[in-house]
Amino acid sequence: MPDQSLPPSLSATGAKSNNYPISAPLNFLDKIILAALTVIVGLYTVFMAKYHQLPFEDAAMLIRYSQHVAQGHGIVFNIG
Repeated sequence: MPDQSLPPSLSATGAKSNNYPISAPLNFLDKIILAALTVIVGLYTVFMAKYHQLPFEDAAMLIRYSQHVAQGHGIVFNIG
């Protein structure tokens, strides 16, 4: 016999119990969108892995600007 003190939507463990499925089946448009996003993410990953280079020059410029600011010369690349 179920406990009458609990609302019917709660089980004895406190979790909601319902008769809904965990997930609904995907319709055709959902499958097309999922496939397109998967292809886009895959192509982006391959492109970035193959052609992306790290910005070494930008880091060196930032360090030089930072040193000049710390020395009191302002935001300049060359002092003077």
